[in-house]
Order: sequence, then structure tokens, then C-alpha cells
Amino acid sequence: MELKNIDFGNVFVSAGTLNFFGQGWPYHRVYKWLFKKGFDFSGATFISKTTTFSPRQGNMPIRRDCQPIVKVSGAKVYKATKEALRLRFLEMQSLFAPDCIKVDLLKGIAFNSVGLSGPGVINLLNRDIWQNMSVPFMVSFMSLGNVLKEKLNETKLFTELMMEALSEFKSPFGIQVNVLCPNTGHPTKGMIKDSLAILGVISKLGIPVDLKIGVSDAYEAGIDFIKEIERSGLCDCLTCSNAIPYGKMEDQINWKKICGNKSPLEDFGGGALSGKPLFPIVLNWLRKVRWAGVKMPIKVGGGILSSDNARVMFLNGANAIELGVVSILRPWRVKSIIDICKIK
Repeated sequence: MELKNIDFGNVFVSAGTLNFFGQGWPYHRVYKWLFKKGFDFSGATFISKTTTFSPRQGNMPIRRDCQPIVKVSGAKVYKATKEALRLRFLEMQSLFAPDCIKVDLLKGIAFNSVGLSGPGVINLLNRDIWQNMSVPFMVSFMSLGNVLKEKLNETKLFTELMMEALSEFKSPFGIQVNVLCPNTGHPTKGMIKDSLAILGVISKLGIPVDLKIGVSDAYEAGIDFIKEIERSGLCDCLTCSNAIPYGKMEDQINWKKICGNKSPLEDFGGGALSGKPLFPIVLNWLRKVRWAGVKMPIKVGGGILSSDNARVMFLNGANAIELGVVSILRPWRVKSIIDICKIK
């Protein structure tokens, strides 16, 4: 997929999958050992974990190296052998899956409520890692204002900062704009107005812009929203989907069957669902959008857990796909999916 004459390829690594700079997460070391050939992202285009302008703790506080802070009560007490082993086990478990992430491998689902934890874009730029990347990639950004004026102010600050840093980047890159995050509590109302205004600011950078929306928000906003975004010419690509907030789209998701009477992340506000149930929903949305005559480049993600899933998306009009939760639920399939996309 070419955006502004830059070849980004047709398979991307979804925001957050490989952390802010591609370094991954602690449990990735285990997956690389277990699935040496399968757990390999080479050939896919990197998208950074979504950053906000200012630092944000969210529900997964991170260390200076952007890895999760392990919170285990009494973890430094190693007097009794059994207690030491128990605490060490809890520490390792927390590294593999923080409290704000719940995974069910058999059902092929994951819930998360990370809430955009991060050190802020100034901190990230000061590390000079993005600037020294050698292949095209994307920086994912979201403004957190509660009203449009606040969002625009934050977006302008971000854009000015990126404008100053543009000449330092060795590789072409783009910006993925998140208008809504399923774990920040922002309402869908006013989404069209907000999207166009935010895109109007970021597009001034003159680099590829990718608008990312959740499939639940896309259904709620309707096809007219997509057409208006296309007509505006303010973004080069549209991406669907983020995770689906707990309790939404009850006509298409049997929440009780998935997780009983309450979300496994009830203490974190419910969180949002990723994985297998999203695939048919995103596929149906893609078909409707293409049937409605939308021609702009579209990238899709959500429940792509196999090579066949990827093929179906391309056959129904996707220009590219994003791989995210497959890295947790079916890690041994990552490389084979990427390879299939390259020869589609």
C-alpha cells in the first residue's frame, strides 16, 4: 500500500503490539523461545504504541524503559523459600499479563484496559529512536481533551513538535490518528466534526495520515461518516478497528457467552474486547463500505488469527491489514500470515 508515494507494504503491526519502538514486551522473550520461526514480525510495517502529548499513567504504569511496572505485594521479601517462589511466580505472571489485560487462549479472545499508558511524545522524541529508524513506519497519536477545543490544542502542540523534528527522521513515516480509544471513556457523539478538525491540523505535516476508528464507532457513525472523511482528502488511509468496549454491539456480540454476567476487567471499567468475535464484524463493515462505493485505501484489523482470515479481508477490498492480538493468542502464526500477505 502506497501512501504519498511511500511504500508501507500491506501488513502492519498494530499499535501497542511491539511497544513504542518495536522492542516488544517481556513475554515476547518466551514466545521467541517457544516459537522461533513463527513469532517473527519481519516484513511487517511497525506502528508505535499510541502516545498522548503529555505523560499518562493509565492502568499499566510503565518504567523508564517503557516496560510494565510489576506490582506484587511483598515481592522483595525472600526469607521463606516457599514464599520467595510464590512471589517470584506472581512477579513473572504480572510481566506476562498485567492486571489490566485478560486472555482466554481457547476462546481466542483478550480484554484490555491499558488506557494509553505512556511517557508522552516529548519524552519519546528525546530518545532519538524513531528518528533513526531505517524503514517506513507509523507513529500512533491520540489527543485526550474532553471537548473539541481541548483536543485541537493538544493536536496542534503535537503537530508543532513533530514539524520541528521532521528533518531529523532518516526514514519516511506517517501518523496514525486515533480519534477514540475504547478505554478512555470518550463519547462517539461529534466524531465526524472532531475527526475532520483533528485531521485538518495533522495533515499540515505533509506526511501520510492514517485515521483509525473502532468498528463499534464506525457502525454508530454510519457509512456517511466514511464518505465524508474520504471527500475531505485530509487523510490517506482509514483503519478499522480498535477493540470493542465491553457491552457494546450487543446485537452482534453475545457478551454473556463470552464472559458471563460481567467483564473480567470490571475493576478497570470493563475494558475492551479483541480477538475472534471481531473478525466477522469488521469483515461485514468492510463489505458494506466497499459496496457503498468508498474507494480510499482501507486497512483492517480485529480477529485476524490465521492466513485464511487475512486472505478473506483482501478478497473483500482491504488494501492492508493490521496484526495485533494474534501475537498473544496465536503467536506461532505471525510469520506465516505476514508471508501470505506478501504473495497475495
